[in-house]
Amino acid sequence: MNYKAKLAIAAIAIGAVVVAASYNHTVREETRVAGLMFGNTILDIHESLKAAQDALALKTRTWETGGIGDGEMLGHYDGHLERMDSIIARYDSLDPPPGFEAAVKLLVLSAESQRQSDEQYALWIMNRDDSYKLRSDELLQDAFEYESEGLAAFSAAKLGLPG
Repeated sequence: MNYKAKLAIAAIAIGAVVVAASYNHTVREETRVAGLMFGNTILDIHESLKAAQDALALKTRTWETGGIGDGEMLGHYDGHLERMDSIIARYDSLDPPPGFEAAVKLLVLSAESQRQSDEQYALWIMNRDDSYKLRSDELLQDAFEYESEGLAAFSAAKLGLPG
């Protein structure tokens, strides 16, 4: 094989490597940008959940100190659970970019576990059966674990790593 043929083969090989590297970089960059945009949507849902939980915690402290009665507290729980349902439903409208599906599933599980925990706590207020409070605590722990795993999966997806 002559020098020009070897040079042409080398140029083609280098070109293929450059194209492959460029494609890989482009895909990673697109994933990063999609992750940032998608992250804003997830953050909005997360902030709504936090606001709902903060409002519930404030009302619960008022109830614990005798500022409101059981009936009023249970009425607040009814509204809170409806609010949680509407926030959780927002996940259904999401179209996660490739790689973010696992993170979304875990964040949904976290929100659903939180809602179930709140429901069990309301049942405890109503019945004073400690099994409801125990279940509420267990579900709350599940919610925190799902959230931690979901946030880790989300961070990995933003970096283009497998979730």
